[in-house]
Amino acid sequence: DYYTAESQVDSGVAFFKRILKNNFGGNALYRGLCRLIFPGDDYIKILKALHEQIHPKFYLEIGVAKGDTLSCVMPSTDAVGIDPNPRIERRISPNIDIFTETSDAFFAAYEKRPQFAARKIDLAFIDGLHHFEQALRDFINVEKRSTNDGLIVLHDCIPFDEVNSGRDGSATHWVGDVWKTLAVLLDHRHELDIKIIGAPPSGLVLVSHLSPDLRIL
Repeated sequence: DYYTAESQVDSGVAFFKRILKNNFGGNALYRGLCRLIFPGDDYIKILKALHEQIHPKFYLEIGVAKGDTLSCVMPSTDAVGIDPNPRIERRISPNIDIFTETSDAFFAAYEKRPQFAARKIDLAFIDGLHHFEQALRDFINVEKRSTNDGLIVLHDCIPFDEVNSGRDGSATHWVGDVWKTLAVLLDHRHELDIKIIGAPPSGLVLVSHLSPDLRIL
């Protein structure tokens, strides 16, 4: 709060990074650093604004965790949450179905399930396993089943140090190497409209101009 109020963001960032060098497990330090690096609205507020702007008919979420982001779903939207180990701590609206399975298993059975056989995704939020290859596979599977004017939102693509951007899931404030998925999209899918938002704690990437029939990835 002090560094923000006094417009000393650079000094604050340097302070937190200096302490984190010897305190890799300091979650409160990571939260403070996030607030200085990403000073705007957090990712849940932005996701809620997207729901209100787009009014998706069908919304899909990979990685529901405690259900915080599912709270953004509007009553007029049919929604699906996918997570092999959901830990939902809030009431879920009746228009939201939870599938307790991996995203790979869900998409393998997608067309075989009558309720999804011809269903196209208008908005998707990918926040599952924080490994690059899984996030990329999730993007491929979602885009394949999206509307042409659909929107895919990727979480955790802007890490800020080696500890939280690696493969060690036991790291405090673990973001993972999902950032590589963003790099692949920027390198190989130039026709996509990619917007990168510095939303705390680890950024959001909005991807539109989708091509469901394209198989480059």
